[in-house]
Amino acid sequence: MPDQGLDMPASKLRGAALATVTDLATGQFAERMRLDAAKRVIVMVRRVGVLHDLGQMQAPPQGWLSQIAHNWDPQAVTAREYVELLPTSDADRILTEATAWARGVQPIPAAANEDHRIARAAGA
Repeated sequence: MPDQGLDMPASKLRGAALATVTDLATGQFAERMRLDAAKRVIVMVRRVGVLHDLGQMQAPPQGWLSQIAHNWDPQAVTAREYVELLPTSDADRILTEATAWARGVQPIPAAANEDHRIARAAGA
């Protein structure tokens, strides 16, 4: 059975449940989800950059979203903290631009990945 977040000690389950109930009751749930989505986009953009460096993806689309993701210093703050520090308009723009950015991401076909791996191993 897939993990539904129910297999945890009662105290942790209670804390998680009450945090979400509180967010819902105070109208903060949507904001938390918006920030979580923006955080996930920032992390995904950085991961695609790493995959490109490893020869697994073509060069990712460049532009504002790539620059915002590049500006995040994961040694200094978490992705969530980074997004929370951005102006609200930037967090919204991350979500707005994510779809078009993702459409421009192209994996390298498996055969080309193998050729790239062999070339890297050979020092080329």
